[in-house]
Amino acid sequence: MKQDKETLEVLKLGEKYHNLTKSEDWAFAKALLHDKIKVLDSISTLPDELTAEQKLRELEIRKGAIELITGWIKEIEDSAELHIENQSFAQTTVEETVIRFN
Repeated sequence: MKQDKETLEVLKLGEKYHNLTKSEDWAFAKALLHDKIKVLDSISTLPDELTAEQKLRELEIRKGAIELITGWIKEIEDSAELHIENQSFAQTTVEETVIRFN
């Protein structure tokens, strides 16, 4: 039995996420991003000429950037994990449907 178009699209997108996160390129890009996050998260990288108020504002901006980047990484990796669950569920559903109609 065939799966509907929407299910196939969800599985196809999930497979792309899964393949991306399992690649060496993803590990490399993720490591680079984490290195950048460490720099952003360091007070020592703030310019000395900034006032205390300016430093606080800069830290707030950096915190937002860090949350954006880490959220994006988590979203991609969560989508990859969800694909495994969706794929398993879709396969089980198809098998149960075939058994039911036989």
